[in-house]
Amino acid sequence: MDLALSRRRPRREAGFSLIEMVVASSFLLVVALGLVPLFTQALIHNESGASSSDVSNIARSRLEWFNQLPFNSPPLTIETGTEKVLEQYFSAIDQRWHDGVPPTMEPVLWTATVTVRQYNNEAFEDDQLEESEALPADTPTVAVHFKQLQVEVEAAPRAASLGPVRQITLATLKAQ
Repeated sequence: MDLALSRRRPRREAGFSLIEMVVASSFLLVVALGLVPLFTQALIHNESGASSSDVSNIARSRLEWFNQLPFNSPPLTIETGTEKVLEQYFSAIDQRWHDGVPPTMEPVLWTATVTVRQYNNEAFEDDQLEESEALPADTPTVAVHFKQLQVEVEAAPRAASLGPVRQITLATLKAQ
């Protein structure tokens, strides 16, 4: 007898009605729409983190390249004033660094500004290195004890970029 009763179910227990399906679908849609901003934020943060890592690595690489040059090499020699500023860009076309400002139509991945200042030991007496203590270009080479190398790298803005443009500034001292 139990078997016969289990085969005969009332019509309302036979499955889902159209109204139940619409309610369930609406609920699922609301939950899914609530998750979309989370995925968007994750995408933005992922892109931002990758951009920050790239800029940081490029800045370290440029700083190391300049730090390996001989102390009185031409890129580290100040011709006028108290500092030398070098503009460079990394071309997306040939994947190389070039001196100067990029041409207006050339796609650029990164730009770098390298600033070189020279100091003597007296600049460190107060444990503070001030730009005003930088030695002028005509200082004899024996009086120059340190050179400050400062590299500022900025990622070029991309049309499809998510988040702000990243930049970083690193500095080091090079002793003679």
